[in-house]
Amino acid sequence: EKEKAREFVVVNNFKETFQETFRIPYTSAKYRKKIIELEIRKRCTFDSFSYLYLLAGEKFVDNKKVTEVFVFAVRSAEIGAILARFSRLGKTVKALYQDIFLLSAMIDSADKAVLCVTESGPNKTLFILRDGKIAFVRQAQSGAPGISDFDVQNIDMTLNYSRQSLRLNPSLIMLTGSLCNSYNAQARPSVPLACLVPPQKVRAAGTVVTVALEFLFPISALDAEPYMDLSPETYKRMRLKKRLLGYSAAAFAALCVVTLIFAGTVASDAMKARKSLHSLYSGLPDIEAATVAYDSEKAA
Repeated sequence: EKEKAREFVVVNNFKETFQETFRIPYTSAKYRKKIIELEIRKRCTFDSFSYLYLLAGEKFVDNKKVTEVFVFAVRSAEIGAILARFSRLGKTVKALYQDIFLLSAMIDSADKAVLCVTESGPNKTLFILRDGKIAFVRQAQSGAPGISDFDVQNIDMTLNYSRQSLRLNPSLIMLTGSLCNSYNAQARPSVPLACLVPPQKVRAAGTVVTVALEFLFPISALDAEPYMDLSPETYKRMRLKKRLLGYSAAAFAALCVVTLIFAGTVASDAMKARKSLHSLYSGLPDIEAATVAYDSEKAA
């Protein structure tokens, strides 16, 4: 309420989500989005949702070219509740991101698979990156903040599922945010651990690393891609109209100022011309007296 800024970028960990990888017929980008949305509606129980998708690759199945797609959907009601909190105070949400997609852009997973672990309250989100793209997401309940032995068991279970069902063998486990400073487990996962550090431009700015780790999610929004925005299409259109109205109002105000300046200049020139004409008129002979004299001479 006291913040003067009018626009905000929001990074969130949504609770009600749907994620799945499926295949669709190979088609042009013009029809791809419609097909993907139809597939989500067939598979997802949400009555209304916002989503984003990633193209995992193309292959031939039964001599037909298909496209593998990873989709991530969020229930509209959960998104609406967040947007409403800002709207009630006259604020605009410029973009709304799921935290893991922002982090995925910061992790080097080229030519390999990486299992990443994030924390939101007592819960953990485990997601697998393959060639820079998210291939699997899992929400896991945890008894306490930080990494415990129970969390290590969940990590190993996710690794086994990845190897058996996804045919992916992560070579690294990446801990993110505050998890880097709160590893409380006695056991160790079967795969080496690493910590995701802030981008070089953040560290170069003199930010203390421990503080940057705590605020890693909003920091990661600095390099967000447009496709990551989960704002509903209706809200995006409203946001665009509001921006255009703002530009139009500014342009109209500028035009009014220019018009006033021009009108003032014209009025000033008109006053000067009027004074000049009055001066010239006052120097002319008395037309009325001349007319009377003329009529008198004519009559004579």
